[in-house]
Amino acid sequence: MRNRYAPWARRFGPFSAFAAIFAVAAFMLLGMARSPEVDPAPPTPAPAHTATAERTATPRPSATSRPSDTPSALPVVIDTAVPDMLPDPAPPAPAGTPEPPVARVTEAPPTSVAKAPRGTPTRDPNLLPNGVRYGDHRPKLASRIVRIASPDVKLDAEVYEVYAIKGQWEVADYAAGHHYNSPNPGEGGNIVLSGHNNWRGEVFRYLEKMEVGDLIQVWTLDGKEHRYRVAETMKLKEAGATQAQRIENGRVMLPTDHERLTLITCWPYTTYTHRLIIVALPEDR
Repeated sequence: MRNRYAPWARRFGPFSAFAAIFAVAAFMLLGMARSPEVDPAPPTPAPAHTATAERTATPRPSATSRPSDTPSALPVVIDTAVPDMLPDPAPPAPAGTPEPPVARVTEAPPTSVAKAPRGTPTRDPNLLPNGVRYGDHRPKLASRIVRIASPDVKLDAEVYEVYAIKGQWEVADYAAGHHYNSPNPGEGGNIVLSGHNNWRGEVFRYLEKMEVGDLIQVWTLDGKEHRYRVAETMKLKEAGATQAQRIENGRVMLPTDHERLTLITCWPYTTYTHRLIIVALPEDR
């Protein structure tokens, strides 16, 4: 049989035939390259490690009190343990000097505050019966003492309120201190003031020179003057005294059935082993 491709082969030679075969193969490859292909789906990520899952879990609720757990009254800060011993206006002992043992007053255990029924207005337990907030040294109370003076000795000082802190009386610095639980002038009873003798103002430095009959003047916030005359002076031993003796000394601060003014400081000036007490009565009595 006669080969119809023979003339073409003879004309172009074996190289041309090979080139034609290569062109056909290239055309087929080009067609395959242009055919659309579906991209494979991205691999599904593996689940996070257990520890990571725990870290990203919903946070636990905080320890916020429920409404029923919220206290219905303010915390009580009034020191219910009113000291029954005299205040200590003495300066601290020099370094290296052993301090005498100080008897401490046992404080009353804290009392629980009962919850008021819902809807009932609660009274602030930090307010004293006279409306003064416990710890307020200069309350806006018209009858409180703001100044004490005397024409007979060197005495002229500011006065502010002092309170019981952890079973011990505060002592005012650069002023005299009116014990918050004692009455004010004109109210009757025992009006108690204390002050330093030999440091931080020395406001009661010259009380030791007072004599029976000397005049003491006090002024209240409303501008009124009240006059007292010294009726008695006492020196009560404190250094080395037993607790029973010190409690007995503290009786000078107890309430009285008549109005009087009681001043307290340390004595003598250099050793302050005693407490000097000045008792004065209203001049018009």
